[in-house]
Amino acid sequence: MIFSVGLIDFEQSLLQKLEERDKVVPLSRGIELLAGSCAHMHGNDGEHGHAHGIDPHVWTSPRALSIMARNAYEAIHAAWPDSTKYTLNHERLQEQLRELDRRTAAKIGKSGVDYFIIYHPALTYYARDYGIRQEAIEADGKEPSARRLTELIRQARRDGIRRIFYQNQFPASVVEVIARDIDADYVEI
Repeated sequence: MIFSVGLIDFEQSLLQKLEERDKVVPLSRGIELLAGSCAHMHGNDGEHGHAHGIDPHVWTSPRALSIMARNAYEAIHAAWPDSTKYTLNHERLQEQLRELDRRTAAKIGKSGVDYFIIYHPALTYYARDYGIRQEAIEADGKEPSARRLTELIRQARRDGIRRIFYQNQFPASVVEVIARDIDADYVEI
């Protein structure tokens, strides 16, 4: 049994090489997929690239993660129907995800924020599920132009953005510039 997000380009390449494709469990089955500015590709040397298509970051939303967990559980349960351990662990995980979803929705609702700024657009599903939008700094895997940077800074100042997010596999330098200009924190996720 092989679990697959089913949306990431390098993953698709690996899965094509499998002889027993019927053992692949697509975890994203049942999730309403969103268009994205990139799909992830990784070359043999670990190089990170981008292509347009479906946003692959489904696991970033607790609601989507719940669906993924259910898909994994159903496959495991079908293979080992007599095991109560998987059922109990799945029920526990689902309860934790419901609680995380509830707390997240409440905090975002109280925040009054309708968007957030992030270096790479990896939280599209999270943003959709909580009624906010993400404003990505980079576009198509490229650092922003001076014009785009100026627009982001102006918008963030106007809207009182206090925190900017970035991922450790991307350069923090642009995030630091924006954060310094608007007197905000920057947080690695």
